[in-house]
Amino acid sequence: MAWTGPMWAGKTTALARSIADRGGRWRIGVVPWAARPQGRDLPDRLRGLLPESSVQWAPLPDDWDPERDPEAWAEGVDGIALDEAQFAPPSWLDAIRRWRAWGLRVHLAGLSLDALGRPFGTMPSLLAAADEIIVLHARCARCGRPARDTALRPGVTLPEDGVAVGDGDRYVPLCPRCWAHSAGGDSLP
Repeated sequence: MAWTGPMWAGKTTALARSIADRGGRWRIGVVPWAARPQGRDLPDRLRGLLPESSVQWAPLPDDWDPERDPEAWAEGVDGIALDEAQFAPPSWLDAIRRWRAWGLRVHLAGLSLDALGRPFGTMPSLLAAADEIIVLHARCARCGRPARDTALRPGVTLPEDGVAVGDGDRYVPLCPRCWAHSAGGDSLP
Protein backbone atom coordinates (compact mmCIF):
# COMPACT_ATOMS: atom_id res chain seq x y z
CA MET A 1 0.00 0.00 0.00
CA ALA A 2 1.33 3.44 -0.87
CA TRP A 3 0.35 7.01 -0.04
CA THR A 4 1.46 9.84 -2.27
CA GLY A 5 0.63 13.50 -2.81
CA PRO A 6 2.24 16.90 -2.28
CA MET A 7 3.92 18.09 0.89
CA TRP A 8 1.42 18.74 3.71
CA ALA A 9 -1.09 16.23 2.30
CA GLY A 10 -0.90 14.01 5.39
CA LYS A 11 1.06 11.07 3.96
CA THR A 12 2.96 10.30 7.17
CA THR A 13 -0.22 10.56 9.24
CA ALA A 14 -2.06 8.22 6.84
CA LEU A 15 0.84 5.76 7.03
CA ALA A 16 0.69 5.84 10.85
CA ARG A 17 -3.08 5.38 10.96
CA SER A 18 -2.84 2.40 8.62
CA ILE A 19 -0.25 0.74 10.84
CA ALA A 20 -2.30 1.38 13.97
CA ASP A 21 -5.50 0.09 12.32
CA ARG A 22 -3.86 -3.12 11.13
CA GLY A 23 -2.04 -3.90 14.36
CA GLY A 24 0.78 -6.41 14.64
CA ARG A 25 4.49 -5.79 14.91
CA TRP A 26 5.89 -3.23 12.48
CA ARG A 27 9.38 -2.11 11.73
CA ILE A 28 9.38 1.50 10.61
CA GLY A 29 12.06 3.47 8.83
CA VAL A 30 12.65 6.71 7.06
CA VAL A 31 15.20 7.15 4.34
CA PRO A 32 18.16 8.56 6.32
CA TRP A 33 19.11 11.09 3.67
CA ALA A 34 15.68 12.67 3.92
CA ALA A 35 15.40 12.84 7.69
CA ARG A 36 18.82 13.88 8.89
CA PRO A 37 19.10 17.37 7.33
CA GLN A 38 15.90 18.33 9.16
CA GLY A 39 17.19 16.90 12.44
CA ARG A 40 14.40 14.38 12.86
CA ASP A 41 13.72 10.74 12.18
CA LEU A 42 10.54 8.77 11.75
CA PRO A 43 10.05 7.76 15.37
CA ASP A 44 10.04 11.44 16.31
CA ARG A 45 7.45 12.16 13.64
CA LEU A 46 5.15 9.27 14.50
CA ARG A 47 5.60 8.66 18.22
CA GLY A 48 2.37 10.48 19.13
CA LEU A 49 0.37 8.74 16.39
CA LEU A 50 1.10 5.08 17.19
CA PRO A 51 0.87 2.93 20.29
CA GLU A 52 4.44 2.11 21.26
CA SER A 53 3.62 -1.60 21.68
CA SER A 54 2.62 -1.97 18.03
CA VAL A 55 5.89 -0.81 16.54
CA GLN A 56 9.50 -1.87 16.51
CA TRP A 57 11.16 1.50 15.98
CA ALA A 58 14.04 0.98 13.59
CA PRO A 59 15.38 4.00 11.73
CA LEU A 60 17.45 2.88 8.80
CA PRO A 61 21.21 3.25 9.27
CA ASP A 62 23.06 5.31 6.67
CA ASP A 63 24.85 2.24 5.35
CA TRP A 64 21.84 -0.10 5.30
CA ASP A 65 21.52 -1.97 2.02
CA PRO A 66 18.32 -3.98 1.56
CA GLU A 67 19.93 -5.96 -1.23
CA ARG A 68 22.56 -7.16 1.22
CA ASP A 69 20.33 -7.86 4.20
CA PRO A 70 16.54 -7.79 3.63
CA GLU A 71 16.05 -10.71 6.02
CA ALA A 72 17.36 -8.76 9.03
CA TRP A 73 14.67 -6.13 8.64
CA ALA A 74 11.91 -8.69 8.12
CA GLU A 75 12.72 -10.80 11.17
CA GLY A 76 9.98 -10.92 13.82
CA VAL A 77 7.58 -8.40 12.27
CA ASP A 78 4.26 -8.49 10.41
CA GLY A 79 4.92 -5.42 8.32
CA ILE A 80 7.44 -2.85 7.22
CA ALA A 81 6.64 0.84 6.72
CA LEU A 82 8.87 3.34 4.93
CA ASP A 83 8.38 7.09 4.95
CA GLU A 84 9.99 9.58 2.55
CA ALA A 85 10.16 6.70 0.05
CA GLN A 86 10.89 9.06 -2.86
CA PHE A 87 14.50 9.08 -1.62
CA ALA A 88 14.84 5.28 -1.65
CA PRO A 89 17.58 3.91 -3.90
CA PRO A 90 16.47 1.64 -6.78
CA SER A 91 17.71 -1.47 -4.96
CA TRP A 92 14.88 -1.12 -2.42
CA LEU A 93 12.31 -2.26 -4.99
CA ASP A 94 13.78 -5.77 -4.94
CA ALA A 95 13.83 -5.82 -1.13
CA ILE A 96 10.18 -4.71 -1.02
CA ARG A 97 9.23 -7.46 -3.47
CA ARG A 98 11.02 -10.02 -1.27
CA TRP A 99 9.28 -8.79 1.88
CA ARG A 100 5.90 -9.06 0.17
CA ALA A 101 6.73 -12.55 -1.13
CA TRP A 102 7.54 -13.57 2.48
CA GLY A 103 4.04 -12.46 3.48
CA LEU A 104 4.93 -9.13 5.08
CA ARG A 105 2.74 -6.08 4.66
CA VAL A 106 4.73 -3.26 3.11
CA HIS A 107 3.42 0.29 3.38
CA LEU A 108 5.17 3.38 2.12
CA ALA A 109 4.61 7.10 1.77
CA GLY A 110 6.36 9.65 -0.39
CA LEU A 111 6.16 12.38 -2.99
CA SER A 112 5.46 11.15 -6.52
CA LEU A 113 6.52 14.43 -8.18
CA ASP A 114 9.26 16.90 -7.38
CA ALA A 115 8.78 20.67 -7.19
CA LEU A 116 9.31 20.95 -10.95
CA GLY A 117 6.55 18.44 -11.69
CA ARG A 118 8.91 15.59 -12.66
CA PRO A 119 8.68 12.00 -11.37
CA PHE A 120 10.56 11.97 -8.05
CA GLY A 121 13.37 9.45 -7.66
CA THR A 122 12.29 5.82 -7.43
CA MET A 123 8.76 6.64 -6.31
CA PRO A 124 7.18 5.91 -9.73
CA SER A 125 8.66 2.37 -9.65
CA LEU A 126 7.56 1.87 -6.05
CA LEU A 127 4.04 3.04 -6.89
CA ALA A 128 3.92 0.74 -9.92
CA ALA A 129 4.66 -2.23 -7.63
CA ALA A 130 2.09 -1.23 -4.98
CA ASP A 131 -1.11 -3.23 -4.52
CA GLU A 132 -3.00 -0.05 -3.69
CA ILE A 133 -2.17 3.64 -4.19
CA ILE A 134 -3.90 6.41 -2.28
CA VAL A 135 -3.37 9.92 -3.63
CA LEU A 136 -3.78 12.57 -0.95
CA HIS A 137 -4.23 16.30 -1.45
CA ALA A 138 -3.15 19.28 0.60
CA ARG A 139 -4.82 22.68 0.61
CA CYS A 140 -3.47 25.09 -2.02
CA ALA A 141 -1.44 27.79 -0.29
CA ARG A 142 -2.64 30.32 -2.83
CA CYS A 143 -6.37 29.73 -3.42
CA GLY A 144 -7.44 27.00 -0.98
CA ARG A 145 -8.44 24.42 -3.61
CA PRO A 146 -7.22 20.82 -3.35
CA ALA A 147 -3.48 20.81 -4.05
CA ARG A 148 -1.75 17.93 -5.78
CA ASP A 149 1.59 19.60 -6.45
CA THR A 150 4.49 20.95 -4.43
CA ALA A 151 6.17 24.14 -5.68
CA LEU A 152 9.28 26.08 -4.75
CA ARG A 153 8.78 29.35 -2.88
CA PRO A 154 9.93 32.46 -4.74
CA GLY A 155 13.68 32.95 -4.57
CA VAL A 156 14.41 29.30 -3.75
CA THR A 157 16.61 27.50 -6.22
CA LEU A 158 17.44 23.84 -6.47
CA PRO A 159 20.99 22.48 -6.48
CA GLU A 160 22.31 20.72 -9.58
CA ASP A 161 20.94 17.32 -8.50
CA GLY A 162 17.45 18.86 -8.33
CA VAL A 163 16.85 17.84 -4.70
CA ALA A 164 16.68 20.26 -1.78
CA VAL A 165 15.31 18.77 1.43
CA GLY A 166 13.19 21.32 3.17
CA ASP A 167 9.86 22.23 4.61
CA GLY A 168 7.71 25.37 4.59
CA ASP A 169 10.84 27.47 4.21
CA ARG A 170 11.32 26.13 0.66
CA TYR A 171 8.03 24.65 -0.55
CA VAL A 172 4.28 25.26 -0.76
CA PRO A 173 1.42 22.98 -1.87
CA LEU A 174 -0.45 24.24 -4.94
CA CYS A 175 -3.48 23.22 -6.98
CA PRO A 176 -2.85 22.53 -10.69
CA ARG A 177 -4.03 26.01 -11.74
CA CYS A 178 -1.82 27.87 -9.24
CA TRP A 179 1.11 25.54 -9.98
CA ALA A 180 0.83 26.43 -13.69
CA HIS A 181 0.81 30.14 -12.79
CA SER A 182 3.84 29.70 -10.54
CA ALA A 183 5.74 28.10 -13.42
CA GLY A 184 5.01 31.28 -15.36
CA GLY A 185 6.62 33.44 -12.70
CA ASP A 186 3.56 34.64 -10.80
CA SER A 187 4.25 35.44 -7.17
CA LEU A 188 3.28 32.89 -4.53
CA PRO A 189 2.55 33.13 -0.82
